[in-house]
Amino acid sequence: MTRNDDQDVNKIKFSDTVNLAFLYFLNGSLLVDTFFVISGFLSATQLLQHFNRTKKSTFLLVVLDRLVRILPSYALVIGFYVWLFPYLNEGPLWKALVLRESNRCRQNWFTNVLFVNNFVNDDQMCMLQSWFLAVDFQLFLISFGLIYLCWKCPSVQKWLLGGCLLLSVMIPAVLIHQKNEWSFFIPSIANLHDPTQVPHFRDLYTKSYTRAIPYILGIIGAFYMRHLQEKQFKFSSAINKSLILAAVVFSAHIMFLVPFLFVAPDYEYNVWHHVFYAPIHRLIWALLVCSVIVVHNSGGFGVLSMFLGCRMFAPLSRLCYGVYLTHVAIMLTELGSSHTSEYITLISLGQGIAGDLCLSLMVSFVLNLLIESPLDTFHKKLKRTILSKSDATSKMQVYPISAAPPGLDRRLYPKPSCVEIPRFRSGSEHVIAS
Repeated sequence: MTRNDDQDVNKIKFSDTVNLAFLYFLNGSLLVDTFFVISGFLSATQLLQHFNRTKKSTFLLVVLDRLVRILPSYALVIGFYVWLFPYLNEGPLWKALVLRESNRCRQNWFTNVLFVNNFVNDDQMCMLQSWFLAVDFQLFLISFGLIYLCWKCPSVQKWLLGGCLLLSVMIPAVLIHQKNEWSFFIPSIANLHDPTQVPHFRDLYTKSYTRAIPYILGIIGAFYMRHLQEKQFKFSSAINKSLILAAVVFSAHIMFLVPFLFVAPDYEYNVWHHVFYAPIHRLIWALLVCSVIVVHNSGGFGVLSMFLGCRMFAPLSRLCYGVYLTHVAIMLTELGSSHTSEYITLISLGQGIAGDLCLSLMVSFVLNLLIESPLDTFHKKLKRTILSKSDATSKMQVYPISAAPPGLDRRLYPKPSCVEIPRFRSGSEHVIAS
């Protein structure tokens, strides 16, 4: 179901042709918050392990480790957009869609490599889906300092995390009130033609300060899970069943069906509706996802947890990043080369989704063989080198100058002003394998 706000809509026909199944696609962008929750949770878990191991903040090494993992494949796909994509096919919409994307990547590729494409030249963004990488990288840089402060000063941990969560809730609400915007991106025909030209997409949808709610909740979930593991706490089966019921009711129905009230024919825009709905629906969704992750790692859901942790998903997990990078190019190829219009039904929509997914997995498999797997060996060696140096440094005994043995250069000994960094007792080393 789509609604073109630039044209008159027959309200009777609009209400008669609404299909309940299509309502889930209206606010389908909320699913993106799931990955922000997971990213925040994993970043906090791995950084806490890193701080406990090294006893210090090695910011540049951590950033380098992240860049080695995500930048090579990213750069290769950008190069494909610039040099090969325009010549793969042709069609009525090929220039309007594919050539447009290629030209944008040719002019603004550097903003993607620097992960600022959601702020710099955001109306000419290279690779439409790349805003997620930029937001995720920016939130990671900010969260590094936040997580380090929470690790270094546990007494202010709750205040820091609570203050950041409150700030992340207030910012989108204030911006929506100032700009009289909607609380979610409407997938209308006009908006989907070129989302980068839509003010809501540029000002709210792709900015890191408006997408921070799920990321911060993921960080909070990581700290809370560590606390539960230190206490050796396990959730009861009653709590697990209640959480599953809440997830089904809220996530599968309420969170996706409520936006229909805002696009109903008789709805009159009220900015306060969107001011409250914008942060609340992201907060509830992220809280549900975060709760599922914490309970899964602190007691589990029985058979469901066994299924989710099945090893058969491991190969697919290695292809997810490639699917993310390539799926839009596959859809643009199909749209740009199509010579006929198509009437969308649930069956045709399902076939299109399945076909795009299969093609994306195949292309991602090739990308994994060419780039990710060969570089994975280099990445592991780099990580071992970093960890070995950090472990060697942490095992060195520190003596004051007065303890220097006779005949040795006293300049090699540190001054007695060094302060021992407190150590957390960690139980999260066995939670997630990166």
